[in-house]
Amino acid sequence: MDELLSTLATLSPMFALSGGGFIAGRWIGVKGEHIAPLLIYLITPLVIGGALLRAPLSASTILLPLMMFVLCCSICLAAYSVFRRDIPSPTINVLAFASGNANSGYFALPVGIALFGEEAMPLIVLAGFGFLMFENTLGVFMMALGNFSARDALRRVLRLPTVYAFALGLLANALGVSLSPKSTEFLLMLRHTYSVLGMMLLGLGLAAMKNFRPDFRFLGSTLVVKHLAWPIAASCILWFEHATLGALSLDERRIFLFMSVLPLATNTVAWATLLKAEPEKASCAVLLSTLVAPFSLLLLPLLFSFL
Repeated sequence: MDELLSTLATLSPMFALSGGGFIAGRWIGVKGEHIAPLLIYLITPLVIGGALLRAPLSASTILLPLMMFVLCCSICLAAYSVFRRDIPSPTINVLAFASGNANSGYFALPVGIALFGEEAMPLIVLAGFGFLMFENTLGVFMMALGNFSARDALRRVLRLPTVYAFALGLLANALGVSLSPKSTEFLLMLRHTYSVLGMMLLGLGLAAMKNFRPDFRFLGSTLVVKHLAWPIAASCILWFEHATLGALSLDERRIFLFMSVLPLATNTVAWATLLKAEPEKASCAVLLSTLVAPFSLLLLPLLFSFL
């Protein structure tokens, strides 16, 4: 109970920001369509490129985000294949995107640091790159297929600045480029802005609901994949990696399992808003998943016992 209360206290500012977004959308007239492009095309690339530039890279640490990326893609495609007969487009496309992604930024960092300490932050950031690679490649492609042809969906992926920011950040890291204190301070400010706008966007999506009827099939399917299939699949992958390569340290395996119990990504709402793919359903699913997340975190001691 103490752990649950501590987690809820850590998450309370996030819920407060979402509430502020709801108020801004319902009574001030702020639209999610104004925030989503700003997050996707400007703030996210700068945050990701700067974080990757400062991340400690080695053969073992590169394996962590790579395994996460493979798991994201696998679950996305599996969820699409399993549910596409029962859930129509573009809802199934939102489900596929949401199933493969997670809130690896504004949820994982504060909660992970609270659970594992400040020294865990580099590993959490590295594991989060796996989600970001998925989101800005296969994830966006699957989401866009709900309203666009495969060719147009691919064009949208190739126009994403985050993909190129990722490559530039990786190259700069390999070349040993360093940032000035002012640049580091600026990137930290951007990361906070990223978190604030992302959580407020969730509230804006909820505020846009008018005569909305919950799609219980969509919500149930998404929550089962995120909070049941993900921990099971992550545990299986870790068992296979330990039995074959054995390259991950105990801390890296714990972070991998921690990332598997994260809630749905708030960027699901941003992309659904931008691509006009059921943003109300996306907002409802993300909110419910975030409310379930503290209980999913209670599974971690059980999952850790198998390491």
